[in-house]
Amino acid sequence: MVSIIFNWRAMTLPIVCLTLLELAGYSRYMRSSAIDTLAQDSSRWPGQGLPERLVLLRHLLRNAFLPMIT
Repeated sequence: MVSIIFNWRAMTLPIVCLTLLELAGYSRYMRSSAIDTLAQDSSRWPGQGLPERLVLLRHLLRNAFLPMIT
């Protein structure tokens, strides 16, 4: 146990690789969910008169995170 704690340099690369692998899967799932949400009519009407960034942050991401949480 003590050698694992002191040998953190040898564990850095495997931890980074496994983390990036999981992150890639989640980002692909989030991207497809965001594209599906953006294609719906309910995400188009809030954009009338609001900046695009505000619409994406408030409406698109809020609805696209629902499949990620479940």
